[in-house]
Amino acid sequence: MARADFVHLHTHSHYSLLEAIPKIPELVAAAKADGQKALALTDNGNLYGAIEFYEACKKQGIKPIIGVDFFLAPRTRHDKEHQVDEPKGRLVLLAKNEAGYHNLMQLVSKSHLEGFYHRPRVDRELLETHRNGLVAILPAHAGEHAHALRHGDTDRAMQALEWYRKLYGDPSAGGCFVEITRHPEIDGHEGRMQKVKDAARKAGIPLLAAHDVYYLKKEDSLACDLVNKIRTASTLHRDADTEPRDFSFISCAQMREFFADIPEALENTLRVAEICNLELKLGTWVFPDFPLPLGVSASDELRSRAEEGFATRNIPKDEMAKTRLEYELSIIQNKGYSSYFLVVADLLRHAREKKILTNTRGSAAGSLVSYLTGITTVNPLEYNLPFERFLNPERPSPPDIDMDLADDRRDELIDYVRQKYGEQKVAQIGTFGTMMARAAVRDVTRALGQPYSLGDTIAKLIPFGKQGFPVSIASSLKNVPELAQAYKKDADTREVIDLAQKIEGNARHVGVHAAGVVIAPTAVTDYSPVQFDPKGGKIITQYDMYAVEDAGLLKFDFLGLTNLSVLADSVTRVKMRLGIEIDLERLPLDDKKTYEMLARGETLGVFQLASPGMTNYLMELKPSTIHDINAMVALYRPGPMAFIPAYIERKKDPKLVRYLEPRMEAILKNSYGVITYQDDVLEIAVKLAGYSWLEADKFRKAMGKKIPAEMAAQKEKFKAGCLANHVQPAVVQKLWEQIETFAAYGFNKCLTADTRVTDAHTGVPTPLSELLKRKSPTSVYALTDKLMLTRSMALQAFENGVKQIYKLTTRSGRTIRTTINHPFRTFEGWVPLEKLGPGMRIAAARHIPVPSHVNPLRTYEAITLGYLLSEGNLCHPHGVYFYSTQEDEIEDFSRSVREFPNIKIKIDRSKSAASVYVGQIDQRNGNSLRNWLRTLDLIGKTATEKFVPACAFSADNISLAVFLAKLWQGDGCVSIKNQQVYYATSSHRLAEDVQHLLLRFEILSTIHTKQFHYRGTYKLGWTVNVCGKENLSRFAATIGRHLIGVKKHAMEIVCQNSQIRTNNRGRGTSDTVPMQVFALIRDELARAELSPTRFSHAAGISERLAYQDARKRGYTRAVLGQMADALDSALLRIHATSDIFWDEIVSILPDGCEMTYDLSVPGPANFVANGFIVHNSHAASYGNLAYKTAYMKANYPVDYMAALLTADAGDVEKISETIIECKRMKIAILPPSANESKGTFTVADDPSNPSGQEKAIRFGMYSIKNFGTGVADSIIAAHEKKPFADVADFLSRIPDRNLNKKSLESLIQSGALDELGERGSLLGNIDMLLNYHREHLKAPSDQGSLFGSAALSANPITLKLPNVEPATMENRLAWEKELLGLYVSGHPLDKHKDKLTRQRTNIKNGKEKFPRGVETVIAGFIETAKTILTKNGEKMVFARLADYSGSCEIVAFPRILKENDTLFSPGACVLVKGKFSDRNGEASFVVERAKAL
Repeated sequence: MARADFVHLHTHSHYSLLEAIPKIPELVAAAKADGQKALALTDNGNLYGAIEFYEACKKQGIKPIIGVDFFLAPRTRHDKEHQVDEPKGRLVLLAKNEAGYHNLMQLVSKSHLEGFYHRPRVDRELLETHRNGLVAILPAHAGEHAHALRHGDTDRAMQALEWYRKLYGDPSAGGCFVEITRHPEIDGHEGRMQKVKDAARKAGIPLLAAHDVYYLKKEDSLACDLVNKIRTASTLHRDADTEPRDFSFISCAQMREFFADIPEALENTLRVAEICNLELKLGTWVFPDFPLPLGVSASDELRSRAEEGFATRNIPKDEMAKTRLEYELSIIQNKGYSSYFLVVADLLRHAREKKILTNTRGSAAGSLVSYLTGITTVNPLEYNLPFERFLNPERPSPPDIDMDLADDRRDELIDYVRQKYGEQKVAQIGTFGTMMARAAVRDVTRALGQPYSLGDTIAKLIPFGKQGFPVSIASSLKNVPELAQAYKKDADTREVIDLAQKIEGNARHVGVHAAGVVIAPTAVTDYSPVQFDPKGGKIITQYDMYAVEDAGLLKFDFLGLTNLSVLADSVTRVKMRLGIEIDLERLPLDDKKTYEMLARGETLGVFQLASPGMTNYLMELKPSTIHDINAMVALYRPGPMAFIPAYIERKKDPKLVRYLEPRMEAILKNSYGVITYQDDVLEIAVKLAGYSWLEADKFRKAMGKKIPAEMAAQKEKFKAGCLANHVQPAVVQKLWEQIETFAAYGFNKCLTADTRVTDAHTGVPTPLSELLKRKSPTSVYALTDKLMLTRSMALQAFENGVKQIYKLTTRSGRTIRTTINHPFRTFEGWVPLEKLGPGMRIAAARHIPVPSHVNPLRTYEAITLGYLLSEGNLCHPHGVYFYSTQEDEIEDFSRSVREFPNIKIKIDRSKSAASVYVGQIDQRNGNSLRNWLRTLDLIGKTATEKFVPACAFSADNISLAVFLAKLWQGDGCVSIKNQQVYYATSSHRLAEDVQHLLLRFEILSTIHTKQFHYRGTYKLGWTVNVCGKENLSRFAATIGRHLIGVKKHAMEIVCQNSQIRTNNRGRGTSDTVPMQVFALIRDELARAELSPTRFSHAAGISERLAYQDARKRGYTRAVLGQMADALDSALLRIHATSDIFWDEIVSILPDGCEMTYDLSVPGPANFVANGFIVHNSHAASYGNLAYKTAYMKANYPVDYMAALLTADAGDVEKISETIIECKRMKIAILPPSANESKGTFTVADDPSNPSGQEKAIRFGMYSIKNFGTGVADSIIAAHEKKPFADVADFLSRIPDRNLNKKSLESLIQSGALDELGERGSLLGNIDMLLNYHREHLKAPSDQGSLFGSAALSANPITLKLPNVEPATMENRLAWEKELLGLYVSGHPLDKHKDKLTRQRTNIKNGKEKFPRGVETVIAGFIETAKTILTKNGEKMVFARLADYSGSCEIVAFPRILKENDTLFSPGACVLVKGKFSDRNGEASFVVERAKAL
């Protein structure tokens, strides 16, 4: 380690936004590696990274020195004249102590709030005011004195030095130093430094050695230049912008060499480090200073308000309640949290008074004080909720109360906080936007001046993440072969990627946290520097949510929730319409209508209960109490869904209720003995295992974080505690198993979007991200207790948030990407990934059953597809090519291809490999082979992009065997020498597909990564290898029998050789049962009272197999089967015949962060993903709010649905679903009306029910496209005074000049003027209507005109419109679709409704669930159609087909168009037969036949 005789005191991190690039951990690590004992951080004009830096230094044993590189205002901070007051000078200030740190925060805050002009600036007034506790360093290049010396103004330089010496030179201020640097690579630098040295010595200010750091390594200079160009949106000119200079983190040794002539300059860095001794008191909480009556403490006031709550809440003040209250108050007071409770209670009180709907989440529901003071709405005594889960005497962290607010009124509550506590004491929390992979690539490309196409090409090769979290460049290089190849081959690509990686993840800009607010007892700037939000006027903290809490400020979460806005809106509507005041906090919890509605499955629009999976469970459960709702919400998300059936069964039949231990009844009575909530686990730990509440809280965290060592310790502690409390050992074991099951579900575990789950109905491996789009259950394969695969229903897929991902790879070449806590099946049971490691074995599928819905491939299709995927060229613009050196393969392929109509074949044998070109005979009818391949989404796929299409996965095993044989015939190999067969491909997806399909025949295989020699270079590829007697025999009997020629003969020899080989079943093969099975063998031997010798003789096996051998990997299935037969052991027989292949883990590696997903699979609670057996899981939710939304929908349906439509305005898909639900509820949806509509959706009389008893919902004026809110407000104001009598009355009373042709057309076409005139008539006379309106606008009350008021009163003019053809229903519907986003007056398919009811597949189901490439029939009407010409000059059509469920693109090729030339016109209702495929990321339907409906 180097000698520590220098400290870097002028250092920048990436928090000097787009001016420096080091991340803080990198800076600290560099100092540590160089042996430096201290380090300063001096970012430009901010303290963004101060807390992170302080903690990182402390962790590494380095003294942290916090400072700022300030910008100086040329005059005062208030002067902001163009080109005069832009900052030029700089000053570095370091915090000597706590006083200095507070002065830094004041200076930084005021430089942003008062002095910002291009940069945050300080002036001499601020420096004089906030001087104490600071060490000043006058920068060598940008200090005021340096600027003056460069301009030859020595007098001004000396004046500046003297001013700073007087200000900071005395010990109380901290000291003043003149920075000196050495940059021999910069011309003239040494001469300038000599002038600085001379001036400093003359002024009597000591010199300080520095090396202004902006990057870590010298080679990072270009990356730093680029971020500056990104900041200024300019382009780097290498000759002019890349002068030789070095601002890297140089070593102590280099600094000694630079300053050998001025050793005191080095020593002064140590001197400064010695006097800077800032110790921050992090983690010491402070709370807002709640205003109290004189002489009353916060604890007294909280007690008083809690006591009052008994009357307010109307609950008895019995002994249990009084004891609980005293207990809670004593803990709150001793912890010093009384003021916090008062602040939160006051916020929610104000919200209630202002009718801002709120909901309080989390463990705060366990507090009686919270309930009595109005913080929560649930009585913890009634629901038996423990206070200790929320707060207990031993808990070190403060309480955390999350407040949900109606999202449209959140800002009102924040304004109240500012008024209550003062502007200076309140701030929203800042966040940092970072430069992620794709953006970094594009920015670097632009700054380098490279073509846009280069950056675009590279960026598109980096996979998308979710929610702003793309995957890293490093993981993309590893996982995207095309990117790796481009990086290797192209110098420009390599430079862009290398530079982008240097800045990836760096802070780019400052933003505002979506929910976080801090309220300080004094000014926020006493705890965190503040600034303005760059995009608005909000004051935000410079510290992010983690740093601000470390600084002592508790984050108040003001979370905007749309469902609360819907509830509040519906309550308001009911009051206005019916005069009924609804108190959502006092709703009857036994409302029969609500529970009946939920039992019928009518859940759309109900918070947390609307998913298909939850709906199905509710229909089965038939909830009757709020406990049922709470339990279902808890069990479904995040709870263990495996417990749901037990809950339902026990509710239906109370005789089934069982408690493992009598003391558990008090805990689990409301949930029928089922562990349902986290609180249940904690109470069991406390009451049965003797945990303290602090210990129970640690137990909760261990379950959540899945820390292996901690969970192992908890298991022993829990068991020991239970045994000490006289719980029976067998009960303890079962109880721990239940807790483990709960823990496995109660905390999020998930998989990535690209994880493929096999659809047991179609056989197609489907990505989780695609299953997310399905609204109905999906059939999947799951593992039973008997270790056999069975079909089970996955009720729902869902997002689980952005998380750290790990990639698991096994010996067989399988891979899966998952969170660290996702459970995998091991021989001992379910184990989270973090407990697994290389060499351990996990369960994978040993075979995949035939799908329930088989769609046979025709033999010629299977042969053709196999050959083309292996040796075909699918990228030719007109036809298809196949290549082979074998005549029998050419003949086989040609014979099959000729089965396709309109096909001609041309064979070229001029090269070593013959080419077979498949074209078309009659160009008018198209290339049927090519068209078929297009439906499979294979046209245009290169060798690296090929995959097995859905139709092959859905095929029966006979067709599948033919397909795989021809695939092998092309790119496969049958190796006599190595006794194996393998398939080779440059597409990893294709290799995975082949490995999967082999499991249909119970053939195990291994994927190996290879490098192939290809055209003078090496290309990445994969082989799928099959070896071993059983696998080869199955391959030969199923797939090999369809091989031809040389490969067929080789296959026969390989099979004969495998039979000849000695069959020593005692030696392990790849398909073995892990050695852990020996424990079961030993138990079975003991049960049968057999010695190993007697047993081996009886079983006919070697005696050594009856003894444990550490060298053995496991037992072959055959040997285990013999043992099972000899012992008559059903348990051993299960393992011998199971559907599990025990695969060995090779590696588990971090793989970036991205959005994760999971499935709900009740019953088995597992599914097959990427070939592995994995568990399912869920995320958190809550129940009280669910009941409130259900209550409003059940009891005030029309008001609730109107509020729901208003909240979803602008989201056409959601609006469409809600309108379908309204129609099911027999609520009519009416178009907008000039006489009735408000701005939003409103309740109106249903014109089809003159009695007025039935209500409808009318569109709001704001929902009309191309129509301004100003005109809408004018119309609403006019009709509220008096309804419009006719269109003339309407035009004469709307004073808004923005009622122009476009807006009037929109009103007419949307139906808003239907009461005043027929749409066709009004539209045909629109010019006359506009003239009439303009004349009325010209006529003020005091003068006449053509239609002036005087003239009108004397000679009233009647607006007479000439007759015009009425608008057709088709036109009316088309206009509504365009302007409202959907059909209101009817639907174009209404006249065909009877025919549509007989359709099996609608468009929505087809897009989401139907396998690609499988023929089906859909019906609908043509919304739009676009005709294009093919290269042959023939017409084809791209149209949009819609039905009641949705719409999709359909494609009709020339042949179809010729047969149905008028069928694909807009408005036509058609029945089409064809296949779904995916085009440009969207489902598309390729038409094969069509007819009119």
